[in-house]
Amino acid sequence: MILMGKRIKELRTNAKFTQKELADRLGVTKSTITAYENDSRTPSYDVLIKIARVFNVTIDSLLIDERKGIYFSTEHLTEEQVNTLIQLINVFIDDNLQCGRIDPLKKPEIRCAGRKVPKK
Repeated sequence: MILMGKRIKELRTNAKFTQKELADRLGVTKSTITAYENDSRTPSYDVLIKIARVFNVTIDSLLIDERKGIYFSTEHLTEEQVNTLIQLINVFIDDNLQCGRIDPLKKPEIRCAGRKVPKK
């Protein structure tokens, strides 16, 4: 399991933000960001939500490092566009299964809005 501070620092440095820049975006002080990154202080729920929004990540990805894969929002897509994405993803999964790049026992799940999407 990854420590939250390490994850926050990783996201911040990947985004090329200084601690001060991130602090300004979150409405906290630079020393608070330092404390978060050193795991000597834990962000409040409100700040966790802000961190997730700033870096476009899920809150659970800040708390644990067990999720794998790519996550994106389908909030502004039509139902038809979402279905097209799901079909495309299934094509890639099937191809990777056939080529042996994915263990059939560890076949990835596709989820949309937190619900498992049945393969069509």
